[in-house]
Amino acid sequence: MKYKIVAIMNLIFGLSQMFMSLSYLFVIVPKMKSLYEQFAARVDLTESYLILFAVLIVGILNIITTIKLFTKDGIKLERYFRFGLILIFTSLLGFTIYYQVALASVVNPIYSLY
Repeated sequence: MKYKIVAIMNLIFGLSQMFMSLSYLFVIVPKMKSLYEQFAARVDLTESYLILFAVLIVGILNIITTIKLFTKDGIKLERYFRFGLILIFTSLLGFTIYYQVALASVVNPIYSLY
C-alpha cells in the first residue's frame, strides 16, 4: 500500500512538474523574451532555462519511478520506494523554490529597463 501511495504522489508531482516546466519553456519565457526585445533590453535567460530543465528532469524521473513502483516486485521495490520518497521531497522543493527563482529571473530584467 505504501508503494502505491508514493507512486501516485510521484505521478502527480511528475505530471505537474512536466506541465509547468514545458509551459514556462514554451510559453512564458519566449513571450517575455520577445517583450524584452521590443524594449531593446539585454536579457540573459540561461538561469531560467537551467532551472526549468532541472525541474523537467525531476518530473521525468518521477514518472519513471511511478512506472517502476507499479511494475517491480521484491527487493528492488524498496529501492524505488526510497528513491520515490527522495523525489517527492525534491519535487516539493522544486515547486516552492525553483519555480520562484525561474520566474524571478524572467521578470527581474523588467525592473532594469529604465
